[in-house]
Amino acid sequence: MKTRKHTHIAFLLDETGSMGSIAVETISGFNRFLEDQQAEVNDEVRVTMSLTTFDSIQIRKRYKKTDVMDVARLNADTYRPGASTPLIDAAYEMLEDTAKVAKKIAPDEIVVVIQTDGEENASTKHKSEQLAKLVKKSEKKGWKFLFIGAGLDAFQVANRAGITLARESVMSYRRGRSEKAFEATSLMVADLVGERQFSMAYSRAMREAAGDDFHEDQEPSEDDA
Repeated sequence: MKTRKHTHIAFLLDETGSMGSIAVETISGFNRFLEDQQAEVNDEVRVTMSLTTFDSIQIRKRYKKTDVMDVARLNADTYRPGASTPLIDAAYEMLEDTAKVAKKIAPDEIVVVIQTDGEENASTKHKSEQLAKLVKKSEKKGWKFLFIGAGLDAFQVANRAGITLARESVMSYRRGRSEKAFEATSLMVADLVGERQFSMAYSRAMREAAGDDFHEDQEPSEDDA
């Protein structure tokens, strides 16, 4: 009997006060992400998910190594932005938890998605240097990372926090285009889960749709050719 391919997705979602103005779009975008991954599940594909939301009051571990079909959609009652941005502490704790999950359930693939709309300003337990080491250690294990940031230079914000990723795996997006950023991220992860592609690189088309004003083009356009 063929073993089902098992992908574990660890999602870190910003629930700080500044997310309030784009809460509706963020809820819709995350729910689209969830539904796309659920649609990949079949007799040959298994998906589990961990979801962590964060602000300076609480780093909330909502789901941990949960079958993706059992993860509930967000709504205005379950996603309520407030307080400041402990991005480093939240990312560090999420990666530590993911390492523990990996030991217990041994997935074939681990994908980490980090979303924020603010600069680090509230962490008290960990430093950016510590997080950078943990990210690199995780990448060496084969984990794949995506980082999306609303209304900011996501690459600079990620690097300052210690989330040192390849530029092609990081995307900035305009706050009014939140759903496009989640859609692009969702499609890439779903393609990885379904083994239709293995690269974690946002395309120019995805960046343009999401309003990424900070990215340095990785590929020439037809007009440049």
